[in-house]
Amino acid sequence: LAGRYRLVRRTGGTAPDRAAAPSGSTTTWRGRDLLLGRPVELLAVAGGAQDVVDAARRAALVDDPRVMRVLDVGTSRAPDAAAPGEDEHPLADAEEPAAGAPAADPDATWSYVVTESVPGETLAAMVQRRGPLPASLVRTLVGEAAQALERARALGLHHRRLTPAHLRRVRDGGVGVTGVEVHAAAAEGEHLAEGGEPTGPLPVVDPA
Repeated sequence: LAGRYRLVRRTGGTAPDRAAAPSGSTTTWRGRDLLLGRPVELLAVAGGAQDVVDAARRAALVDDPRVMRVLDVGTSRAPDAAAPGEDEHPLADAEEPAAGAPAADPDATWSYVVTESVPGETLAAMVQRRGPLPASLVRTLVGEAAQALERARALGLHHRRLTPAHLRRVRDGGVGVTGVEVHAAAAEGEHLAEGGEPTGPLPVVDPA
């Protein structure tokens, strides 16, 4: 994607496979930045979505370690996950490109948002795995998230789509917030999953 990002593993979204994706449908990916040789997470919207791109640019202004950083945004033609010769890139790893990545349709465009990849577990996943959480842990998670969102509010930015799936407990015990501005823009632009739910937060990489 954009001549820079290898789409390694699809992690969610509403778009069907490859070029069949209708305009406005989304996919989320675990990916690889081939230029800098680092893992990233990507949200892609078929057909382009300037509202989502603009929201991501606003979110990139938030300077708080608890808000997952937006690294790149844009609109691109949709190449295969592995372009010719990509395997020879000096920073590429051994991971295979993902099945179902956007196809090399010369008429296809995809808007994309790239964020940092921070291992952790969402609050939604924690509750599903453990059941009710200790009150002290909930206070910590919610308190840290509230402080992070207050930093965003001071810049005139709001989440507007906050769910337990957008709060992540990261490896060091801290809190990460995903989807500031971006997922509300996706919802308002009707980039929705079945049942009217948003496409969900940018994917969480397993700590393992």
